[in-house]
Amino acid sequence: MGYFLRSFSLLICSILLGSAVAFPKSQHKNVRLVNGNALSYRAERYLFPFAVINFPPEPCSPTNTNQMEGVCLSRKRCSASGGESVGACQQGIGTCCKFNRQCLANKRTVLVTEAVENLVQSSMAGSCEFLFPKQPGLCQIRLDFDNVMLQPPQSSGPNAGNCQSESITVSGAANLNNPLKVCGRLNKQHMILSYGASDPISVIIHSEVVSNNFVIRATQIPCNSVNKAPDDCLQYFTSSTAAVKSFGFPQQLNNQKYTICVKPTSGGSTFTWDRCNEVDAENTELRKRFLVSGSIDSVTPSPSTPCMTDWITIDSEKRCGKEFPALTTTDSGSHTRIRVHFDENEIGNDFFNITKSESWADPLKTCETGL
Repeated sequence: MGYFLRSFSLLICSILLGSAVAFPKSQHKNVRLVNGNALSYRAERYLFPFAVINFPPEPCSPTNTNQMEGVCLSRKRCSASGGESVGACQQGIGTCCKFNRQCLANKRTVLVTEAVENLVQSSMAGSCEFLFPKQPGLCQIRLDFDNVMLQPPQSSGPNAGNCQSESITVSGAANLNNPLKVCGRLNKQHMILSYGASDPISVIIHSEVVSNNFVIRATQIPCNSVNKAPDDCLQYFTSSTAAVKSFGFPQQLNNQKYTICVKPTSGGSTFTWDRCNEVDAENTELRKRFLVSGSIDSVTPSPSTPCMTDWITIDSEKRCGKEFPALTTTDSGSHTRIRVHFDENEIGNDFFNITKSESWADPLKTCETGL
């Protein structure tokens, strides 16, 4: 009888142990779900020996703000991928993993594939290329220039308006007909890059100063995300008030051709566009921040003085020169589009900084200029 009990106990143990190994890791299907889109890798946590908890590697914020700083992953995957844990996510099951990507002396091209990554200054001066391969379910990449101060463009001579010593060049995006090069003050600006037939999207950063310490936050935007911008828009504003300014403001840049979009609010609202006000360094004068094309004495377009080389349009209203009379538009339920057209020959004074406010809201008196 004792022998039978010992045999039965051994049999039970072997069945339980068999259960613990009967579900190998490879048999658990894991997909990355971003707003319902299936992408291709796993993030998981095991409760040994019977349970596996899977969670999607979505953008996360360790400080519970709207600014996504990392990707929610398992601690093991975060460490294996070269990330840094900056807090908890998914109710403590995962870790908010922050990725800083940079070029190395022997690696001047970096692939960017996580949901949120920071592009940072490398330890060596020169050019660094970040490549964003197209992935299933992804439609756009958003670049937020959290801290980017590059050398300004040439201010005089035959190369006036060109980014000579430092620059960021973007190519391969469907919403850019040609590569776009920017430089100068870019803090708090952003770009949204749409995928098209070209793959991948390329961002080349050329910096001659190692101590520049720029930070560009790159965030993936799935095709069905509420944050997805219209395909032709390089910048996208979604609030009822906004300050819109040219790249490199207050200095002009050559070859700037792109579209800015403003999301509609409730149909029928009236919006007013005006120049941003800014107090000068001596705090003695309230300056108007708009100057596009020609000499400083240029005026607003008219049949006798049309905008020929450089201008912006708000919907169908074209503006250039140094004047910007307030423009009132009505929200018809469709996106407002501001089209920027600066040609290849500038004279050092093309820029704009305009503000939008709803008529029933408190009007903006000043604007954030990033200066």
